[in-house]
Amino acid sequence: MSTSRQGNPVEVMREHGPELRREGRERLPAEGDGFDEFMETRVTDVLTGNPGYDVAVVGEEGTEEIEGESPDYVVLVDPVDGSSAAYNDGRGFCTTGLAVLDDIEITENGVSGRPIGSYVIQLGGRGTELSSWRGEPQIDGEVRFTDVSPEDDVPGTVEGTRIGPAQIESLEDLGPERGFAAVYAAKEGRSEVDECFLGPLSEENPDLRKDVWGGSMNDARVGYGANIVAGEPIPTRATEIAGDTFAQAMGAVSRDVYGEENEVVYVAMRDGEPAKTFNSVVTPNKEVMEDVMNTVDVGGLERAFPEYFETYNEVT
Repeated sequence: MSTSRQGNPVEVMREHGPELRREGRERLPAEGDGFDEFMETRVTDVLTGNPGYDVAVVGEEGTEEIEGESPDYVVLVDPVDGSSAAYNDGRGFCTTGLAVLDDIEITENGVSGRPIGSYVIQLGGRGTELSSWRGEPQIDGEVRFTDVSPEDDVPGTVEGTRIGPAQIESLEDLGPERGFAAVYAAKEGRSEVDECFLGPLSEENPDLRKDVWGGSMNDARVGYGANIVAGEPIPTRATEIAGDTFAQAMGAVSRDVYGEENEVVYVAMRDGEPAKTFNSVVTPNKEVMEDVMNTVDVGGLERAFPEYFETYNEVT
């Protein structure tokens, strides 16, 4: 796919994201009024029709819009990540996010591509804006450095984090004040994720703070040290990779629960919506990732959610 023309979807969202946030905030709390669909339509409107590129948009609410015969990028849109936070006015972890794929390949099951860009903005809270393009991350419009020595903090972390991710070398290094392990699961999966994923981590280090909550913002927080472990240990829609992509741009590591690198993302539509083809664990570095992979009960997750893992393994 050609990328010779100027402009990209992340640049466009950096320009229009604050305006979209204002529109979204006006509708919060938003249960039952088509809020997710409204935000997805608005994001799609902003991304399409740009003279700098052609794009294919895949949205969590079912959007499939393709410009041109050979789009420059595929953009995966999660218009409202953390819907329950939006509905209950707990807006800090309610975000709008997207990830941009390049090196697109058409497969018999859908499309695949490599994540090269991300954009996440809080609909509530302070409206923090996290983004990245081809490995260069920005927080609220300021370029951040990813090469952090064990003696240094990540510069200017958005939540006053006192430690940098590179300072954590294993789960044993963690105490109550040193970051969360927080992974996402829908209501029907919370107990299984606690038993098979977070529980074993707590046995490894009883001081580890943990919870089943989050989404894109939680994944992104690994990039600047606020979380130590995050992700989607149960397969989920590929539209939910924005925070993961940002964290990697900040130097974090992403694997699926089998330990395979998340270098390529697979997208498939089933019954009018994205299938559950993405699975992730995000940690600050390879050392912590190795600890996690040696600790969690992947077999237990597979037994609890056989259909999800069947789809994930079939497509990927």
